[in-house]
Amino acid sequence: MNNKAVSVSATEIPGYKIIRTLGVGGQATVYLAIQKGFDREVALKVMSPALAADPTFGERFIREAKIVAKLSHKSIVTVYDVGESGNFYYLAMEYLPKGDLKTRIENGLKTRDCLTIIGKLAKALHFAHEKGYIHRDVKSENILFNEDDEPVLTDFGIAKASNSSTQMTQTGKLIGTPEYMSPEQCRGKTVDGRSDIYSLGVILYEMLTRRVPYTGEDSVAVCIKHVTKPIPKLPQRLNHFQWLLESLMAKDAAKRFQTGGELAAAILKFGKTGQAQKVEKAAVEPTRVTKKHDTDEFNALPDSDDHFEELHSERRYQISEVEEKSSLGKVVAIILVLLIGVGGFFTQEQWYPKVAEWIDKTSNRETRNTAGGVNPKNPSDISQQSSNQESNTPSSADLLQEADALVQFVPQTVEDIKKALRLVATVKTLEPGNKSAQLIYQNILSSSLMEATTEAEKNNFVKAEEWLSLVQFEQPDYALLEATRTKVINLKTEFESQNSARKQRVETIDQLITSGQEALAANRLSSPANDNAIDYFQQALQIDAANTLAKQGLIDVSIAYEKLIAGAINDKKFSRAKTFLARFNSLSNDQAKKLSLRQQIATEEKSYNDLIAQRRQQAAAAEQAKLAEAARLEKLNDPMVQMRLLGSLDSARTLESQGDLVSPEGNNALEKYRAALAIDAKNQDALAGISRIEKAIIDSLTNAIADSDKSKATEWLTQLKLFDDNHPQYDSFNIAVSEIIELIPEIETPVVDSSDSVVQDLSAGESTINEPEISSTLEDSATQSSQENVAASDNAAIEDSALQSNLQGSSEATESGESSQQQSSAAEGAAETPTVAKNSEQQKTDQTEKKESDDNEPDPDAIPEPFNE
Repeated sequence: MNNKAVSVSATEIPGYKIIRTLGVGGQATVYLAIQKGFDREVALKVMSPALAADPTFGERFIREAKIVAKLSHKSIVTVYDVGESGNFYYLAMEYLPKGDLKTRIENGLKTRDCLTIIGKLAKALHFAHEKGYIHRDVKSENILFNEDDEPVLTDFGIAKASNSSTQMTQTGKLIGTPEYMSPEQCRGKTVDGRSDIYSLGVILYEMLTRRVPYTGEDSVAVCIKHVTKPIPKLPQRLNHFQWLLESLMAKDAAKRFQTGGELAAAILKFGKTGQAQKVEKAAVEPTRVTKKHDTDEFNALPDSDDHFEELHSERRYQISEVEEKSSLGKVVAIILVLLIGVGGFFTQEQWYPKVAEWIDKTSNRETRNTAGGVNPKNPSDISQQSSNQESNTPSSADLLQEADALVQFVPQTVEDIKKALRLVATVKTLEPGNKSAQLIYQNILSSSLMEATTEAEKNNFVKAEEWLSLVQFEQPDYALLEATRTKVINLKTEFESQNSARKQRVETIDQLITSGQEALAANRLSSPANDNAIDYFQQALQIDAANTLAKQGLIDVSIAYEKLIAGAINDKKFSRAKTFLARFNSLSNDQAKKLSLRQQIATEEKSYNDLIAQRRQQAAAAEQAKLAEAARLEKLNDPMVQMRLLGSLDSARTLESQGDLVSPEGNNALEKYRAALAIDAKNQDALAGISRIEKAIIDSLTNAIADSDKSKATEWLTQLKLFDDNHPQYDSFNIAVSEIIELIPEIETPVVDSSDSVVQDLSAGESTINEPEISSTLEDSATQSSQENVAASDNAAIEDSALQSNLQGSSEATESGESSQQQSSAAEGAAETPTVAKNSEQQKTDQTEKKESDDNEPDPDAIPEPFNE
């Protein structure tokens, strides 16, 4: 059924926002909702209107929900809130998204998982029992799983409707689902926590075999089986679990596990060791009195406990024999139930305990009369006889339950509702005063009108009329019938009046989309005005904001702009690219794409601008070089400049040939060549001369280092420093020179004869020199000084002659520069001769010594002082 009525009320519950429906049951609808105050997901359970009409149930629902809210355990569902909104009771509890145990059983479970689930549920029940609460409705459908796949017990203490066939709230009535109820629960007796333990046994059997142990035509039949039938046997491959099943489903509560804690401990031990806990064998009431078997502790190994099977096969035969002889009592009980009728089910608190007691007495009496009985003659006939004894007549409660289930079907159909009405009519005929039948009947009519309105809102007016006709037929004077019919008529009139406008609207949208697609194909993306793709698609969306074709059209336009941006970037039209980007941004919601395109345009534009600036700089530099070259050539045309240039070059060559490469200061080849470059920065003779000087210094320094001549190496290192104070090779040469180790030659000490006239005082470290020796030294020094002066005069004469030659040939050099090139070549040849370099070095040394000699020339009249050797 369409749960429209419940849904509307549910959305009006204060503090909650309904997301979707999780499930629909006979008593309530459960929604996934958001609890606004805490912004958390909850399972919101809203009770059926039929149940809410009973004030007793409403009060009990609120009271018991508050009790459950006090139970805080990881395996018990957490209740957040309970209350009443309008005519509806609601319960907000923990949202468990991983489904229920019933579904997992249908899909199949591993035996180890079965034990784990039972153990965890046992702990949860033990906790509740310790708090004084009994669940009374433990079943696989009430066990859900949380995000961590942990089983959680739900619907704890939430009673069913007082008129439901499966749940009773008054004293003496059934509380729970018959398939899972304990024998004492079926008899209407007072129950305790051991009743929930029995229900766990039923769930264990269901997990292992995928079916419940007892079924029947109605609730009474199922309950009788719980009381009288033996505990079912598990298949041979599962017989190692039989001891646990019998310890859970013993007919006598005293022979079961007494607490959930005891059960959990036994399962834990069995899971670790495979050893069953020593428990008293559960008695199978009321028939098992003919023979007793002691149950000792045994090891339950998978598929290997043949002794256990033999033990219980003997008991099965005994049970069958007793059942055959006590069948008369059961037949009488069933006949009594059928005679009492369906109405008697709702008064069972008066008759059922007496019948159960009578069954007990009868069964025990017949069993005693058959002590030491015989094997059955034909077990299959006995089984057939038992089957024939069960009644096929449905009770009123079953009829109402089926009707209520049909009402809850989603989606709801008229055929289902008609069937439900027939079922309710049957009950009303049998029990005119049945309140549940009246409530369900009214709920059907109300829901049918809601369905009529819903169908009309969806423009399904034929369906709406079917629902209206159904209510009209059932109850023509129903209060809401005419109001609903009027609403449906108004909706239909409005639909028909708007039908023409809707058709026109659809045609307009189709035309706009077609025009937009044509404009897009013609590349009319945003212009001309009123005839471009963007305008057409946007107009279509103004009419229908969800139109997918129009949305796709705008996406296609944005893709076209993306291509235009790429083309503009490739053509270096960055202003145009930025314009296209602005239009792309107005259409697309792809922020990452917008950022990427913007960065791409910026990067490409910067690279292009940098390239243009570089080319401009190169052009400016070329122009400056051109102007500089023209100025240089014009400068060289001046005869005086030519004369100075040639004079510097000639002087440089002469000094280079003499070995005056970088010294003395002010008169060396390097300075002359640089003076020539100051006149003509591109003069090849000057550049070549400087290169030769550098090479000569480096070669000489290298040779001195190779010869380990530290003195010479140091001199040439000084020359390199003078050539270029920051020469790149200076540091490496300096290190090489510092690492030279000179070998000091051994000096033989002359033997002094004692007869010599000259006596040296070794202890004082002093010696005396005869005056004739001093005179001889002074004469040699004077002769050397005279020779150096003559050489200096010759050099001066050579320089004067060169100067005169330069002045005389300046005019000739102006007319032709070839003679200077020839002279330069001749000078280069002379400078490259090693002998010339060596002579120039020697000449430099002589001049230095001459200067020192002149400064230190002794006075001929002075008497020299003694000096250290």
